[in-house]
Amino acid sequence: MANPTTMSDTRLIVEIKNTQPVELVDYSQSMLALSSLYTRFIDKNPLLDAGVESRLFIKEIRPGSIVTEIADYLPLALPFIEYTNSMVDFATNLKALYYLYIGKPGINEEDVSRALASTDIVDLKNAQKFLEPIVKDTGSQINVGVININAPMTVILNLNSLEANAAQNSIQREIEATKQPQQNYFDRQVFTWHVAKNDAKSQSGDKGIISNISDRAVKVVFASEALKSSMLSMSENPLTKAFVVDVEVTYLSEKPIAYKILFLHEYFNID
Repeated sequence: MANPTTMSDTRLIVEIKNTQPVELVDYSQSMLALSSLYTRFIDKNPLLDAGVESRLFIKEIRPGSIVTEIADYLPLALPFIEYTNSMVDFATNLKALYYLYIGKPGINEEDVSRALASTDIVDLKNAQKFLEPIVKDTGSQINVGVININAPMTVILNLNSLEANAAQNSIQREIEATKQPQQNYFDRQVFTWHVAKNDAKSQSGDKGIISNISDRAVKVVFASEALKSSMLSMSENPLTKAFVVDVEVTYLSEKPIAYKILFLHEYFNID
């Protein structure tokens, strides 16, 4: 049996002031992105993630504007005070994120720090998608705020189409930057073979493990054929040895995808 819930008095309001018709697919994807942003924001906050269910409603459509509402349904057994500011905190977090990426004043350092700490690449993609209807209508703007059942709407975030477009472009650059490989150099790392081809000229299929960097087996290449030979052409089985090496690590999305062995210091038996 489901636990009884009740709708909170505070709601998140999104007002799109449009000058052109909004395509249904753009609107629906925008609102789904917003819903995902809010749900993930709640999930990342242990003080808020305690049986909260968020629902999205189209509150009002009239010429020149579309108003959407997100309401929290809270377990009756939990105190309202824990959730009083969740909508305000989320809208403030969203404001800090967008204003940071477009260089717009009106945010403080604490809000920026919290926004950056709680935002990952999935959130960035959702933040992009949320703005799509505004970007496509050059005369439009978006307002995000909160409303209490007994009080008028307080606008926290406001962006026009030019600002929304700038935010999308800036966020896209950030997303692309996270995809760019990073080079890192490590000295005297313990390397063990996972798969090895005893052919100095072959560097396909070779994989090794450097547990200090990753527990995964990663593709291995060598600075020279002679270096590879020194780690394979020995009287004993190289798979029973550990090698102390200098290595260059290539990362993609923060995961190592290749090790380039630069120098062999020594090797020893694996106990």
